[in-house]
Amino acid sequence: MSVYYNQQVQNTPNIPNVPSIPSMPSMPNMSSTQNPHIIGNEAPDGDLITQLPIDQHQPTPHEVQIIDTLFKKHKGTMDVMFEEAKDSIIVALVIILFCLPQVDATIQKLLPITHKSPYILMLIKALAAGVLFWLLKHFYLSRK
Repeated sequence: MSVYYNQQVQNTPNIPNVPSIPSMPSMPNMSSTQNPHIIGNEAPDGDLITQLPIDQHQPTPHEVQIIDTLFKKHKGTMDVMFEEAKDSIIVALVIILFCLPQVDATIQKLLPITHKSPYILMLIKALAAGVLFWLLKHFYLSRK
């Protein structure tokens, strides 16, 4: 084909002499037994996994953290349900704890003003329950 093309280009009067296009050397036929990575006459598109460089060093803790973040283990249904219900369970337990009459008696001994107004007692209990929930959530449960 290139010979025919070169003859046409050279016979055209207005086009200057164009150098010929070199033809591609043909690949010898290799059987799959000679090179198992070549299918038919096709060469592989990229590097072979067996020829890639390998790092023999142990990963650093920072690298392990990155890998763990990228490839999180899929949680089961019960794990997901417990993770989502954890806050609700904590709130329910704190409410039950602060509804006990022993807590009322302790607060009334520490703050005598709560004898006169049940609203102040309720406000003190609500503040204490909120602080206890925050402490549980952010300090105790944040450690995994």
